Amino acid sequence: MPGMGGLGLMRHLAESDTRIPVIIVTAHGDDDMRQRTLQVGAIAFLEKPVRGPALLEAIRSAIGAA
Repeated sequence: MPGMGGLGLMRHLAESDTRIPVIIVTAHGDDDMRQRTLQVGAIAFLEKPVRGPALLEAIRSAIGAA
């Protein structure tokens, strides 16, 4: 995402009190990023290549949280 990463987006949404379910999908993740992203409200943190069942589970969680 030009200009802002997933963690930056999550922080921006939290600061603006925007409550929408977010699934982070990245090719450059690590455990620290996963924890920080989930702490600020992401529904799921998936690393590419994403497996179908993991994506489906994340989408179901996001729909349930909406």
